[in-house]
Amino acid sequence: MAVTAPLPLPEQKQAWYWKIAGVALHTFLVYVIAVRLGPDLAKVRCLLVLPSLALYNSIPPRDWHLQHLELLTVVPGLLGGYIN
Repeated sequence: MAVTAPLPLPEQKQAWYWKIAGVALHTFLVYVIAVRLGPDLAKVRCLLVLPSLALYNSIPPRDWHLQHLELLTVVPGLLGGYIN
């Protein structure tokens, strides 16, 4: 008695609108992370981290955030996109 290999199952294609919805969700999540996380990181740095290390800065969190705007938007956005 000869043993035959099982027939391969046909691959099911994913609908195009699910791909577009996935890209849109990914883009939205990266946008939210980049825009909302930057000011929160600046507040944490200026209000929690520096005082706990006995380092005091005369720059308010909002000004520090604007001085480091590129760093505080690009890095969390890239990390969030990579993880997502």
